[in-house]
Amino acid sequence: LLLCLAGLSASAEGSMYYTLGSQVDDFTVTTYDGRSVSLYETLKEKDMVLLNIWASWCGPCKMEFPFMQEAYARYQDQMEVIAVSCEAADDDEVLRAFAGERGLTFPVARDTANLALRFQASSIPTSVVIDRFGRVCYIHTGAITSAETFANLFDVFVGDGYTESLLLSSIPVKSSVPVAAV
Repeated sequence: LLLCLAGLSASAEGSMYYTLGSQVDDFTVTTYDGRSVSLYETLKEKDMVLLNIWASWCGPCKMEFPFMQEAYARYQDQMEVIAVSCEAADDDEVLRAFAGERGLTFPVARDTANLALRFQASSIPTSVVIDRFGRVCYIHTGAITSAETFANLFDVFVGDGYTESLLLSSIPVKSSVPVAAV
């Protein structure tokens, strides 16, 4: 990660760092195929954004992408994943090959908005939930290795029942055993 952070622009010095509960400023990244993706434009159509900070050389990052993609395929009408590589050597061709080999259908871009620094991603992967109100509601460091875990996380933030920001310290676990009424 030090390589990732070393490649970040010095212009981010003195800028605001995001933590749980922070309101996120709009940012735009450009995907490896030239598409611009803006946080607030995305939130006009989606209930949440999962920002994933990663690098192509990162083993745990590679491990979690299949699960993220599987859950994303089920929720893509309601939420967006924006995967940003913090590795300076991950140019558009590297990202194109990485996404293609893994069948990733969500936006994959370089971290040109200095998000790894702004979210103080001390290790990767780091996943950040930004809700429909633009608030940081969950931060997870390390690989999430189950599509069901991603789905449990997404379920909290999608749908009409989500009316105010909910800050999570962990991903809810759904019980497959029905709870008896008392």
